[in-house]
Amino acid sequence: MKAPRWYDGLAMTTDPQRLQADLEAIRRLHEADKRAAKAGDYAGLHALFTDDAVVLPPGGAVLRGRDAIEESFTRMVAHPEVDRVIDYEYVPGEIQVLGDLAYEWGMFIGRVRRPDGSEAIERCKAMRILKRQPSGEWKIHRTMWNAVEEETGG
Repeated sequence: MKAPRWYDGLAMTTDPQRLQADLEAIRRLHEADKRAAKAGDYAGLHALFTDDAVVLPPGGAVLRGRDAIEESFTRMVAHPEVDRVIDYEYVPGEIQVLGDLAYEWGMFIGRVRRPDGSEAIERCKAMRILKRQPSGEWKIHRTMWNAVEEETGG
């Protein structure tokens, strides 16, 4: 299956066939991320990270490795005051594939339900480094993001 048109022109490599396969695998990573976030599937989200991933959340402690990421997800599940994702989309602005690593930046746009039942639109800018696995699958190796703005909705 060919990657969607919005992936066209976002990456460069010397091997167009390899690039197309990489972009399709990265698109599958984005889709798995979206499905897991919308389902509140923290185990599914956890599986998208490399063993030695680093997460730099805004205003939070650095999370190093899958164990730290899993502990963070466990804390989120345990606290009902955490926003719940209703809808979620990642729109890449650029993807560069460099061997077994790729970097990307883009925008996350989502609708969340607050603990009080209200809904809001959240937009975050993100930068990620991805790492190709021996299977050809791509995983999140490094990630950071920050909020752009928030709109309340109904």
